[in-house]
Amino acid sequence: MKTIDYSFFIERYNTGEMIDAEKSWFLKELNGSKKLQEEVALRKKTDDILRNQNVLQLRGKPVSYTHLRAHETVLDLVCRLLLEKKKKNKSDKQPPPPPTYTH
Repeated sequence: MKTIDYSFFIERYNTGEMIDAEKSWFLKELNGSKKLQEEVALRKKTDDILRNQNVLQLRGKPVSYTHLRAHETVLDLVCRLLLEKKKKNKSDKQPPPPPTYTH
């Protein structure tokens, strides 16, 4: 069974860009899923905060690195891995320590 990525539809729903047939389908999906309802509400809240440029409200409480990784998207993962690879390559190219001399 194929899983639907609702990100595109949530964005269109929250911005009012859906055509009637699409909106009708999405509302049925929305009514059948508490998790989807929460995601739509969270995205709307986030968009409203960003629109008002009140970014500090986005941080309701601190979260762990593990929590952030749990919500990582494929694009986030690719970016993180590329940065880690770049960092690793940079550290591999460091010059050796200077020689020590004994008398």
